[in-house]
Amino acid sequence: MTLKRIPIACLTGDGTGPELIQCVKRVSGLLTSLNGLEIELIELPVGHAAYLQCGNPLPPATLSEVKRIGVALLGGIDVRKCPPPSPMGQLRRELGLYAEVRPVRSLSPKDLARGKADMVIIRDLSEGFLADRNMWKGAGEFMPARDMALSVRVITRAAVERIGRFALKYMRAMGKKRMTLVHKAAVFTLTCGLFRDTVRELTRDCTDIEISEGAVDEVAGELVSDPGKFEVILTTNLFGDILSDVGAALVGGVVPSASFGEKVALFRPANEALPELAGRGIINPIPTFLALGLALRWMGEEKAGERMNRSAEQTVLQLGLSSTELKNHSTNEVTDSFCEFLVKEEMMKS
Repeated sequence: MTLKRIPIACLTGDGTGPELIQCVKRVSGLLTSLNGLEIELIELPVGHAAYLQCGNPLPPATLSEVKRIGVALLGGIDVRKCPPPSPMGQLRRELGLYAEVRPVRSLSPKDLARGKADMVIIRDLSEGFLADRNMWKGAGEFMPARDMALSVRVITRAAVERIGRFALKYMRAMGKKRMTLVHKAAVFTLTCGLFRDTVRELTRDCTDIEISEGAVDEVAGELVSDPGKFEVILTTNLFGDILSDVGAALVGGVVPSASFGEKVALFRPANEALPELAGRGIINPIPTFLALGLALRWMGEEKAGERMNRSAEQTVLQLGLSSTELKNHSTNEVTDSFCEFLVKEEMMKS
């Protein structure tokens, strides 16, 4: 069998990151034997572990290798232990990551969404109400007086057009038909108004996609009461950050995340490094497997990516998993079950 080599920059990171990457190594080895994909995980230091090792949470050598390879899988970064600036924010800026895609899908009928969630939340990463990427210096918060603090966000037509075009391309590639544009233009008349109007103009002639709108507070409530209503949500940075966490909670936190630039993509579990769970063998590896599946699809390995998705769903249903932190199974048991379903998928195909 001729093997197809697929290099992936593997940012092991902190907390539960090393455990999760070990699980990925097992799955990658199985994909090599089953599908002829030689997934080469090139491990690189990042986060607090890198800071202890070389005094920099984002070593230049790591950044250079990620840019060279073009695709990275992140285990987790314990940003609380890293000196500013945030290595996660640095990664986004240095790699030019401007679009985050968060698939929120029910893998179990027993989750808070009652099995009805199947949506994608797309948000802009380059601008908005997050201080590490606002204004020209990257600091959108400041204190003009001792007892006064201000936050400023930037919305530009160019960035909105870019995330809008990305969302439309993504939707068409994935066969999605309904987009909900989320803003708060009734209050943030200029910034949200510019975001809303720019997307409206961009999608004016998109007869293949149904466009609706919603205020962010109303959409947050509807996510909880009627998650099946949404297919794709497009919104600004902070609103997307909040809605993504609401969506993740509805499906037990079993959610991957992908960040895209023009030449580089970063994939990771949506949960943080979770150092309080490190070394206990109770971290759920399914979000990381889903992230690897997203990476494989992005690299053109559609069938392998879909098998990852189906194996994840079957594992969750069989073991009754419902959260990021495992209650009745160990990390190794979940990985064993996932690998068993991958093998069954291959047997069914043949």
